[in-house]
Amino acid sequence: DEIDYLVTKKQTVLYNFFDWPKRTFQTQDYCPRLIVIGISNTVNLPSQMKASVRSRLGSTRCDFKAYNAQNIVDILTSKIQPDPSFYPVFHKDAILFASRKVAAITGDIRKAFQTCRAATELVFQQTDKGIRENNVIKSGFCEKKPTVTIKDIQIISREKSGSVMVNAISSSTPFEALVLVSLGTLLKYSGHQ
Repeated sequence: DEIDYLVTKKQTVLYNFFDWPKRTFQTQDYCPRLIVIGISNTVNLPSQMKASVRSRLGSTRCDFKAYNAQNIVDILTSKIQPDPSFYPVFHKDAILFASRKVAAITGDIRKAFQTCRAATELVFQQTDKGIRENNVIKSGFCEKKPTVTIKDIQIISREKSGSVMVNAISSSTPFEALVLVSLGTLLKYSGHQ
């Protein structure tokens, strides 16, 4: 899984990884078979590989489509609100907004869960600090029950939309920014981590 992280400039790790099935270890009647399955989050992974590595790939590819907004809504609802009798932590529109936002960008369900978790943490932090109060009238008395709304998802989406590098550079001194840009350039051209 996440084999796209193994793509480097020389690609020796990928070459050796996909070369294992081609090697034969025969002893008498015993010929073990090895099947290598690589899972990548990028569709164009083979085009990023050198010809020598591509020659080691099998011909069978299975492409999985990203989740659409309705798939993400269904998954989030089943995990976040499994029982409708419980108090809803998420407003239905907030789930729909988060789903559409993630589906439009990546379709990665992990990003949807990260966004929802961060929004929940934000709401509960605000509630603990007394910045936010969501009061629900229940059987004659008032209870504090914070609920995640579209506004909370928007705040988290804005925070997550900036890349780590951009956030690091924008909050650093000019000298620190120069060092970060230099390290990024060095990493890009050397292929070393």
